[in-house]
Parts: sequence; structure tokens; C-alpha cells
Amino acid sequence: MLQRKSVDLIEAVSESKVVIEQLNRKRNSIEAWDELFEKAVQVADTVEEVPTMPRAAGRQRHRVNVPAETPSQYWKRAMFLPFLDHLIQELTRRLVSNEDRFSAQYLIPTKLNGINQEVINTLFETFRDDLDINNVAQFREEVERWIVRWDIAADPKPSTLSETLPVTNCDLYPNIYICLLILVTMPVTTATAERSFSVMRRVKTYVRSTMHTERLSSLSILHAYKHWEIDTEKVIDTFAVKKKRHIFVKESKYLSFIP
Repeated sequence: MLQRKSVDLIEAVSESKVVIEQLNRKRNSIEAWDELFEKAVQVADTVEEVPTMPRAAGRQRHRVNVPAETPSQYWKRAMFLPFLDHLIQELTRRLVSNEDRFSAQYLIPTKLNGINQEVINTLFETFRDDLDINNVAQFREEVERWIVRWDIAADPKPSTLSETLPVTNCDLYPNIYICLLILVTMPVTTATAERSFSVMRRVKTYVRSTMHTERLSSLSILHAYKHWEIDTEKVIDTFAVKKKRHIFVKESKYLSFIP
């Protein structure tokens, strides 16, 4: 769900809290670790390995030197608990800690029914330093006007940030525009950035090893957004007027030059 291009940030935060709680329960459960360690022992037994733990020393800086009496206790303290703590910390830092900023998603016209006084106050306090006003009452009036604007709109309501921003008048709704603009620059994951590496691998092959940056960037964009409709006539006109070009027409025994 987090790797989709149109991700629901509010739902992502809610599901992340579920995952965090599940990880915390596994961390505090003795049965969960015992079951996992037993599986590891069974796998090690297939290659004739027995559970052991590294030798501990009085002063050791480059290895995990946690106190333990058994291999199970050592690997739980040295690997299992730190790994779970890392997952919980990353989920909290990336999603849960930004929950208030993600509330700006309620400003999307198709999700305006989720706005209430509490959400408005949260948005104002979260984006206070970036807004052009210092009064929550003015911000509330702007949000109420924004809700009415889409209640009486005859056009289909935008359902994504990329559709909402172009139809948001920054002069009439300056603070809402700022909230949406900040939200659109906050990616939840690096999935979109990683897609560009996959595109580059397919575009920049060994045959195209001498490709320059501008051409590589243009081809990558065309490949990544190939589902977009392109006006061919507009592309031809832009290419034609970019600089003077010549046409060579092959005739019977020679090439005729036509400017």
C-alpha cells in the first residue's frame, strides 16, 4: 500500500500504528522469540550447525558484546530486540510523527467530509509558521469557503493532490494552497525514487553508454510516464522551430539539397 503512487496518507498512518503495536507485542512476548529461535535451530541442524554465541571479552568495541548465559538469550538481545526497535523507530519517525501534517489530505475535495473543528485546529497549529495568517478564525473561514466551493461545483471533484493543486486558486485560497503544496512534497516512502533507478537501468543500456545527461533524463521521463497522452503535432512543431534544419531528398543519381 505504501509503494503505490496514490497513497492514502491517513490510512497509511492508521495501519502503521497497527504494525507498531504488533511489533511491540512480539517484542514483549517470550513465546514469539522462543518459536523463532526454535525455527532457526531447526534450519541450522540441516547443515549440522549448533547454536552458539561469540566469545565475550572485557573490552570489545567492534562486536556486539551483550551479557548472556545462553545462545538464545544472546541472539535475542544482540539481534532480535535491536531489529524490532529499529523497525518501530523508523515507522514512528516516517509516518506517525508526521500524522498532523498528513491531515492536510482532508483538504482534497473528495475527502472534505472528514474535516471538523479538531482537524482545522490541528492543521492551523501544524502549518502556523508557513501560513500567511496568525488567526485560527481566518483559517477556519477559508476552509469553510473551500468546502462550500466544492459543494456547489458542477465539475468532477479532484481525488488526488496532483489533481487538486492546479485547480486551487492561490489568491483566493492562499493558506489551503500552502498546506497542499507542503503535503505534496512529503513522500511517504522512497518507492517513487527507486522507480527512477529501474527506469535508468532499462534506458541506459550498454549500447547507449555515451548518452548525455539531458537525453538520459528526457528518455527516462518518457519511459516512466508512458501512460500520459502526448500531442504529437505539438512535439513536431516544437522540434521544428527549435533551430533551422535541412531536408535531403534522394533523386535519381544525386542528392538535392533543399533548405
